[in-house]
Amino acid sequence: MTRTTDRPSRCTGWSLLALGGLVSALTLPSGCNTVACAHGDFGSAECRVAAENHYAQVTTSSGVSLHFAEPGSDDATVVAPLGLLEPTSTGVRVRPSTLMDFDLVIEAGTLGATSITLELENVASDAVLSLGPSGAEVELAPGMGTTRNVEVSLTDDVLWLRGRRDCPLTFRVVVAGDVQTNPVQFERVLDSLHDELADGAATGQPLLGFALLGDLAEVPVEEELRHVSSLLRNAVVPVSVTPGNHDVHGDVMAIYNRVFGAGTYAQAVCTAKLALFDTGAGGLAASVQARLPELLARSSFDFLVGGGHYPAYPGRTGNSWGDEDASFYLLSELARNEADLWVAGHYHSWEDTVPKPVGDREVRQIISGTAGASQGSGVPTFGYTRLTFSPAGLSSCFVEVLPPGRVEAQTGTATGIRYCP
Repeated sequence: MTRTTDRPSRCTGWSLLALGGLVSALTLPSGCNTVACAHGDFGSAECRVAAENHYAQVTTSSGVSLHFAEPGSDDATVVAPLGLLEPTSTGVRVRPSTLMDFDLVIEAGTLGATSITLELENVASDAVLSLGPSGAEVELAPGMGTTRNVEVSLTDDVLWLRGRRDCPLTFRVVVAGDVQTNPVQFERVLDSLHDELADGAATGQPLLGFALLGDLAEVPVEEELRHVSSLLRNAVVPVSVTPGNHDVHGDVMAIYNRVFGAGTYAQAVCTAKLALFDTGAGGLAASVQARLPELLARSSFDFLVGGGHYPAYPGRTGNSWGDEDASFYLLSELARNEADLWVAGHYHSWEDTVPKPVGDREVRQIISGTAGASQGSGVPTFGYTRLTFSPAGLSSCFVEVLPPGRVEAQTGTATGIRYCP
């Protein structure tokens, strides 16, 4: 069961948005208390904010409480919606949403539990895990693959499980969206990441993770979403996920959040900040809109990349944004912080737009809805976009993953696509 304490979680109050000297004050409601969410309207973006906070914490039947915290934090009282916690028959499923570092707080409770089994997934094989009281954590034995079990002896009232990865000077992150009715092709995409990982290691550009940009299923039913979740357990690198319209429209049970956890979150990927947004309903939750300055704050990062299912420019797709004001605020904040890139799916093709003006600045956008979804008539082009971050800047190209029956990948530039060499 999940706990109902007064432990604070990251919700919102108000914020200021600015672009080119224009500042507008927004007073917006919190995403944690809405009547609609009490009645199961999880097609609503605001209700999914409440759900992702809910699933980032759990209390087991033995009274052990767990919740995610901000990486590097020593405050055991604040819940950060940066992952999924789900009780299982043998312990607790722990799925961090982030590609790099994560922190988990474990509290023994008052029922006398002496141990708990954590079933970790989506944790990089090179991640160093440590466990213990804050400041006295002990490094655990290394694991293999992105899943591992950790047996926790509850020797203290509060323990921290921390995951850390080293940062290379140059690195890769790959992005794609739109699996939908073709999980078989998506398996081929995941399989191809073994080659991507090997190539990155050979060229000094290690692959750190995969950002999956929504439309994992055709309809938001648990069977479809859990099937994709099971495929991700075999991924060779961690995968950060955000939902698309097919994952959330008409959902009354918060199924996306129950299977994958968070939909909106920002994370540090070495010198880059990667902020993913739940745009699955064709808009943003009002509480997320209020947090845009926080989520897209560039701070000291060399790179800033935002991503979501919907392209940032509302006119690019047939059904567009349901709330175009939200897309305006998003574009404004991306431009104000001089974001390097917005990555999206939804449109089942690959496209790198010429940066378009937003006020006195520009925002570049790459659409990579190529993870398996139908592309209509003709021979489909499936694959993912490779983003390479280095001291020289950010570069991008498309890696084709051939469908059954295709034997020769394309190279160079064709039909507007820059293929990776």
